[in-house]
Amino acid sequence: MDTSQSTPGTVYFAISITVLFGLLWRTGGQIDHAPIAAAAAMAMTLGDASASIIGRRWGTHAYTVFGHSRSWEGTAAMASTSFSGISTTLLLLPGSALSPNSLPWNAPTAVLLSLIGTVVATVAEALSPAGADNLSVPLLSRLALYVLSDLV
Repeated sequence: MDTSQSTPGTVYFAISITVLFGLLWRTGGQIDHAPIAAAAAMAMTLGDASASIIGRRWGTHAYTVFGHSRSWEGTAAMASTSFSGISTTLLLLPGSALSPNSLPWNAPTAVLLSLIGTVVATVAEALSPAGADNLSVPLLSRLALYVLSDLV
């Protein structure tokens, strides 16, 4: 499927997902942080995909950062779908049958974490060169969610 213009983004995606769940998924009664890994993966899978689709199809207001062009329409799609994916994951997954060893957050905390994770993911996507966003978006949003989840 890769073409001569392809980036190593597909490989980076596999690496970032492996790192996310390798660092955060625990079994055997330990506190599990898999919902944070899943939320960070949602920023990549839903957010970045929608940014690409919307940006290419309807993106007419371009901006350039570090020599890489993006569209405001794609960035808006990234933010809105990332927030939807992150917030749904953080509201429904912790403490559920799919992640029984994780600690659930109340709704305001989950929404606050989702907002911050969304901002980090969206900025990471906007600043990353082509393909590198498959590393920066999930790993930086994971870092923000993990650090902040211990503070709230």
